[in-house]
Amino acid sequence: GIACIPVSGGADSTYLAILLHQMFPEVEFLMLFTDTGTLENPVEDPEIYVTLDKLEAYLGKKIERLVPERGLFELLSKYNNFLPNAFNRWCTRELKLIPFQKWVSKFKGVRKYMFVGLNADEADRVAFSLDETETITPLLDMGVGRQGVLEGLSRTIGIPKNYRRRVRSGCFLCPMQSRQELV
Repeated sequence: GIACIPVSGGADSTYLAILLHQMFPEVEFLMLFTDTGTLENPVEDPEIYVTLDKLEAYLGKKIERLVPERGLFELLSKYNNFLPNAFNRWCTRELKLIPFQKWVSKFKGVRKYMFVGLNADEADRVAFSLDETETITPLLDMGVGRQGVLEGLSRTIGIPKNYRRRVRSGCFLCPMQSRQELV
């Protein structure tokens, strides 16, 4: 089977990748990052890339990075210049879910295990599911909450600097952040 860790560059998925590699060094985990911007028009918070680079260096392993041909800014015209918001997060569907599904589809017929970084303080959140894929939430299952994640990161690669001004990671204009965080 295939063991996959989607990493966002945020605290939870980053710490999950570190923890799983420490707990199961014999498993060949595939790590994947789906970018929301293009090389010409980056959209992610710059600290996301710093965290991904630190994670690769710490684990001594590459993260496959999917960079879209058309990122958030290029897709605006498709949505009549309607920015994503809390009620219509087309950006997540178009730039995270669909590219991830396409990537996973190359393993058709192979059992897949997707390890998702939902922490124990997010028990109400739901990870998406895919055909032939078992979704596993180790942080949630082990009772590791946000504080445990941050402590784990501080012992390893450090807490991403964007958490000084934001609660979650993501695009610099993410509609899920507070107005104060956006400012």
